[in-house]
Amino acid sequence: MSHKDWCGDHWQLPGILAVLIAIMTFGGCREQKKPVPLHAANPARGEILFKSVGCATCHSMNGESRYGPPLNSILGKEVVVIRNGSEAKVIVDRQYLIRSLQDPGAEKVLNFQKRKMPPLNLTDEDINCLVDYIIAVSKSQLPEAPSK
Repeated sequence: MSHKDWCGDHWQLPGILAVLIAIMTFGGCREQKKPVPLHAANPARGEILFKSVGCATCHSMNGESRYGPPLNSILGKEVVVIRNGSEAKVIVDRQYLIRSLQDPGAEKVLNFQKRKMPPLNLTDEDINCLVDYIIAVSKSQLPEAPSK
């Protein structure tokens, strides 16, 4: 079989080029992106995001009560949440904060269960930066250990 049997009297270069471009674009011939690290360790960027995406409208970082719970000293605390319609106790850690940002309605703090946090539609990297900021502020609020 010749190419004439497949393509007729003329070779369809534009169609073949389109297929090649599609394969190169979607088929892995491009440079692979490095995966976003699980822990971005960028609290400064997290602070900027905290203010720019609207977190500071509902949450304080100084203990002030607002629409949502204050976040300045939340790390390590046990909170009661509503999960799948039932109460559950959780310790606020990095994973809890990430879950709360990824799916704000999944685990609602009991005292704030009637209040709604909007979905943020942030990247994993942005979420990690926000969590780094919350953790950094929370750690700065911890009492100093007595010196020996």
